Amino acid sequence: MLQTRLNWRGAVGIERGATSNVGGERTPLLVAPPAPIMATARTRAPVLQEVKNWRVPAQLQDWAAELSCAPRNGETIAGADGCHSALLSLAEDLDKRLKLAAISVTDVGIQPTGAVPLLPRCLAVVLRHCSNLRTLCVARCPSLAADPRQWASFLAALQNSRLSSLALVQCHLRGTALSQLSDALMQQTRNCDGHGLQVLILNNNDFGDTAGALANAILQCPRLRCLSLATCGLAQASAHSLSAALAHAECQLTRLDVSDNPALGTPGCRLLCDALAVNTCLQRLDMRQCGMDAGAVRHLAAGLRANCSSGGALHHVDVSLNALGASLGSPAMVDMLRDVASKLQVLDVSRNGVPGDVWKRMQEAVLASRSETGLVLRCNGAD
Repeated sequence: MLQTRLNWRGAVGIERGATSNVGGERTPLLVAPPAPIMATARTRAPVLQEVKNWRVPAQLQDWAAELSCAPRNGETIAGADGCHSALLSLAEDLDKRLKLAAISVTDVGIQPTGAVPLLPRCLAVVLRHCSNLRTLCVARCPSLAADPRQWASFLAALQNSRLSSLALVQCHLRGTALSQLSDALMQQTRNCDGHGLQVLILNNNDFGDTAGALANAILQCPRLRCLSLATCGLAQASAHSLSAALAHAECQLTRLDVSDNPALGTPGCRLLCDALAVNTCLQRLDMRQCGMDAGAVRHLAAGLRANCSSGGALHHVDVSLNALGASLGSPAMVDMLRDVASKLQVLDVSRNGVPGDVWKRMQEAVLASRSETGLVLRCNGAD
């Protein structure tokens, strides 16, 4: 059975324990490093190494050598044609031999002065020529969108890809780059003839109040089911756009994760809770450590009640690591648990400083509803 995952890391080597079955023999799976892709006079990183029963395209050696000198101001990248040729050969060889379904790229640092980040171009070639590729994960690569032309080449390839899952984690995306990504995803949906992205993970970027650019993608990418924006510095303006998208009839998201965004605060979380009243598709909402206080409880209770009463699909809500405290014992929350808890599976309110008497009151409400809800509580914010 073929190994279908290729990892690119910041160093050359063989992934321990990873093998592929090529030509009837089990051989180590090649870990293609991004370092030579950025090779300059300062880095001079080694090129891809041959491993047993694996032939690295000869052009790659020449291409890496041509990139050994950083371009001067006003000059084009040395050996750009050779670079493209080598990448093309590598992509076609990988697709033919391994039928790659997933590629992971991690820890590609900032380029030395004068170097042009070629990682986006490399990914563009792979997207175009690895026809079986469905999952792409890029993590801790801060230069991904640093060069507008290289970023544009990646987005152009993304538009015509058949990816179903995309993760761009800790890649310094925000502002214009985020808007361009959103446009590319919408174009991919139009180009894919029934296919399109289903999972989008953009954790650990710094979107601030610019995440609203994703609202159109949520509505115009009908196959998008999971959106994760954890630790993205989301501000209240972003919550306004996201809540409007959630409340729209065309929203098909089944999971939204905005955890670890304390700048959302109670006002931003109120907007998201209010959207639950009209959303019927969302199954899981994660708002862990979002800066909520007692002022959000009434909106949370009302949103959950309306969602469950109107046939909504929501069954898992995580509001742990906030400061809801004793307000969780309010009549609005207790009555909601008693009336509609049978439709919930998990309500995580742990680490909210819940007093013991409030905790007991909530448990009694769940028991009164004869629910099998997995109510997760920790008294007084302690484990």
